[in-house]
Amino acid sequence: MYNITHYIFYHSRREQGIYMRQSVTLTGLGIQSFQAAVDGIIAIHSIFSRQFPHGTLEPWQPSWFLDHHTITASNRYFSEKRLCPCLIPIPFPMNVDPKGILNTMMGEKLIHAEENEVKYYEALVDQPSTYRP
Repeated sequence: MYNITHYIFYHSRREQGIYMRQSVTLTGLGIQSFQAAVDGIIAIHSIFSRQFPHGTLEPWQPSWFLDHHTITASNRYFSEKRLCPCLIPIPFPMNVDPKGILNTMMGEKLIHAEENEVKYYEALVDQPSTYRP
């Protein structure tokens, strides 16, 4: 007998995969240079918004953490295959998907491609100008 609960969970999870994303949130905790960067982003968005018909560019506002502005950046794990027929699928790195769960979510409708990949870097204290993935 087939477990219907497993079927519903598995297929609904696969359908929701398109909305899954990785994100990072940065804050300067009141540092003036970070606030200047936030102000710059707001100014750039304002310039861009004049180039599009009213209401077609998504609004952008910084978020908040403990009374300080934050900037959040995110990237989707997947793209829809039908919208990106020329993309070449790539596997998830082991540090992102050690159990292969994300790979199983792709199915026939989703793809994980280079544009979905997030690279991780670390700064080496003994070599300040060197970064390694």
